[in-house]
Amino acid sequence: MNQNIRKITDGAMMAAIVGVVLIINRQMAGLLQDLLLFVFPLPMVFYAAKYGMKQSTVLYAAVVFLSFILSTPQTMFYVASEMLIGLFYGSGIHEKKPTGRIILVTVVLSVIVTMITMIVAAEFFGYDVAGELDMYMQAVDQAMTSTGMTLAVSDVKSFLMNIMIVSTLLTGVMQGFITHFLSRVMLKRLRIYMEPIKPLIEYFPPKWSGYIGIACVVMYGASVYRPLENVWANNVMQATGVTGMLYLAFFGYVALTFILRYMVGMPKGITVVVSMLLFMMMSLPMAILGFLYITTDYHRLVIHGGLNVKGGNGDA
Repeated sequence: MNQNIRKITDGAMMAAIVGVVLIINRQMAGLLQDLLLFVFPLPMVFYAAKYGMKQSTVLYAAVVFLSFILSTPQTMFYVASEMLIGLFYGSGIHEKKPTGRIILVTVVLSVIVTMITMIVAAEFFGYDVAGELDMYMQAVDQAMTSTGMTLAVSDVKSFLMNIMIVSTLLTGVMQGFITHFLSRVMLKRLRIYMEPIKPLIEYFPPKWSGYIGIACVVMYGASVYRPLENVWANNVMQATGVTGMLYLAFFGYVALTFILRYMVGMPKGITVVVSMLLFMMMSLPMAILGFLYITTDYHRLVIHGGLNVKGGNGDA
């Protein structure tokens, strides 16, 4: 088949798939976009990975116009944003860019879309942030009253708002990674070349990120025990602090996993369970371990002291 005809045929097929999904989504009152939003970029990932950014912009415009005809403004925003994620991901594959950079762009775009949807344009998309906060506050008050306990925060509403912001951030990160994994599975089945992923043990995060992370943790402690008079500034400090703690705790989880797996010799399943439990129950110690993992030679010691002794290959 002629190459130009093949491009048109593949583009028409991807647009048709999106159109069918939009019709089904409308008949189901938007259920698909609520449950399976992370699969929306896949048609664009396939086309962009095969033909590149320049050719895929035509399909992107066609799909957005199709969503304008077949769906609501909310769904149109979802389609435009998720297809944009797929466009960048697929074009990165086509141009053979490093996998880490592709994942980073995908996650950042997913976080931006999620934040816009849940926080910035909440009323337009039908989310009542204030109502949800009031509902959470009532639930917390009832729980504290029944147990006779008190929260170690001065402003419960601000604390819950920070939790909502951080959870929204993590939701975007999770959607970005799910989109990445599904895209790799699809492209592998279609035999489209992808740069191999390095084992996580071989990834060295920049040391400056560790220092920024520990500064965020200190900032969080200061905002809790010595809150600022400016509520918004205090909220920003707490949200930033929680994000920094989660970043460090994640690498603490990575460090502990490889220690238990390769230096102690613990079975893989038990290692994951133990590390996950400690990650959830002891976030501050895990954050400190993550800080050491990032900023010192501890990472190299894990590699040379663990992998060389046990003969592992770096797969968790």
